Amino acid sequence: MTAPDASGAVRYVRICNALWDMLSCTSEGRQRMLEALPPYERAVLSETAGPSVELELARRRKTMSTVLLRVFPVTYFAFVAREGADGVLRLLESRAWRGRRPQPGSSFPPAASTSEAFVQYLDAIGWPARQYHWVREALAFERAYLFGGPTPPGRRIDGVTVRLAESTWVAEASFDVPAMGQALLEQGRFDPWEDALALLKPPPAPRAVLCVPRAGQIRRVRLSGPTLSALRWVWDDAIAVPQGALASPGFLRMRGAGLVQTAAP
Repeated sequence: MTAPDASGAVRYVRICNALWDMLSCTSEGRQRMLEALPPYERAVLSETAGPSVELELARRRKTMSTVLLRVFPVTYFAFVAREGADGVLRLLESRAWRGRRPQPGSSFPPAASTSEAFVQYLDAIGWPARQYHWVREALAFERAYLFGGPTPPGRRIDGVTVRLAESTWVAEASFDVPAMGQALLEQGRFDPWEDALALLKPPPAPRAVLCVPRAGQIRRVRLSGPTLSALRWVWDDAIAVPQGALASPGFLRMRGAGLVQTAAP
């Protein structure tokens, strides 16, 4: 039976909440939480150890990792490779993770908040700045693909303004980010993940994804190879406009598909 505290009240809720939180934190975080509890509750929760607790910790890490590896195939692999299992627990005990609000009618936050909390945590600890350049590039691509970004400004060409369709943004990288994520997982079957991260380097293979919001959904158009090279000028003002660009078959197909807009002065 749970003993009452000094006020005479039995704090079942506090004990249950503390136990729930302890199942998502490092050993150091767990010790800090125990020290903040009244002596009797500390004694009760100090006994929560053993295979069942380890199993629950592993289950929580796996559940989150399954989601994050799908939407951040390179970045999350690199995160686990660098930070290890304790790094995942530090994410779970972070303010970004625990500050998520439950969705209406539920005790749990929406699934999308998993990805949002992850990138908030990376930014809060300054993690991207310490990574390989290509890992930072992958994070920028994955973040833009998932969360969006600004629509590039239009360009004036032959008296006509050319711009991407309204609210469209671009996720772009100098290599195939999803393919690199698969390559890392494959290498990670044979080598420690940190070694796989050091051994592999992405081959050049520029990719761009045009993300076009429509009727509550996002249409994603993937460009690569010669098609990407021929059309990048539409959104990248560092690229020279090819001669006859407005009459090129690729541009006309983009305009016909509603991916670009043109306007006379």
